[in-house]
Amino acid sequence: MNRIALVASLFACTSPCWAQTFPTGPLTLIVPFAPGGGTDFIGRVLSEQLTTQLGQRVIVDNRGGAGTVIGTNAVAKAKPDGQTMLVNGASMAFFPALFKDLPFDPAKDLRIVTLVSEQPYVLTVTQSFAPKTVKDFIALAKARPGEISYVSAGIGSGTHLASELLWQALGVKLLHIPYKGTAPAVADLAAGYVQVMYTTAAGATGMIKSGRIRALGVSSAKRISSMPQVPTIAESGVKNFKQVSWIALFVPSATPQATQEKLRSAAVAGLSSADVKAKFETQGLEPASSASLDEAQRFYQKEAVRWAGVIKATGIKPQ
Repeated sequence: MNRIALVASLFACTSPCWAQTFPTGPLTLIVPFAPGGGTDFIGRVLSEQLTTQLGQRVIVDNRGGAGTVIGTNAVAKAKPDGQTMLVNGASMAFFPALFKDLPFDPAKDLRIVTLVSEQPYVLTVTQSFAPKTVKDFIALAKARPGEISYVSAGIGSGTHLASELLWQALGVKLLHIPYKGTAPAVADLAAGYVQVMYTTAAGATGMIKSGRIRALGVSSAKRISSMPQVPTIAESGVKNFKQVSWIALFVPSATPQATQEKLRSAAVAGLSSADVKAKFETQGLEPASSASLDEAQRFYQKEAVRWAGVIKATGIKPQ
């Protein structure tokens, strides 16, 4: 009779039971970028913290390419047991409006577990560019609509769409010059071949500190510790302006909720450490978190709507 009861209990065990034994072994955290970039840095810090919190090794797997589609698709198609995760950013909110034929549906096949980090954008210019403040920049751009060039990491990239959102807020029009990646764009800005770039703090901090480019303003609500001398765009006259680049943790949408919650709790606990805060500060990053799975999902849905509007306004046609 006891054997029969044991067998019955095993067959009765559904996803909540699996979640109780999660994780079952080493986990994989897919970073949809090549090693060495900002998202890779965040992923490696997160993997260390999840390893500590979950008691299982979390291995970073870099799968770059196709604007993060390759790595993201790998997670969307993965077994929904929480053992395979994704760290990605605002491109997750861009996908629906940028692509007609994705191999996955970001809204249906993936679920955001928690925010991981936020960082502001920095309005940067080449050293020979005349404006020294955001107000001066606005005045010049309005006097010369469509003449001042700005660079981005490519059409539909985070730096491109974030820039367009800023120009809308400033009421100016600039000439877009897309590059293939942030690094060559910043290099040409430093060389004086182009005039303006609106990029993340991590992408610009080194060049700013070395004096090769100048920062006019940061997009956060308050000044950041890595460049306290740079005023916010809001305090420069663009009232209530705030914009941040974000990174979050995702899993396949069919992952049991209890497993998602365990991952969320582990990530939040790890990211709250002083060690993480210190590491993030070196890159102009702030740890971020979501109070619940529902809050995380509401955030993602709001971002998808916002960026769809920006993409439509830029005239980018879905590919």
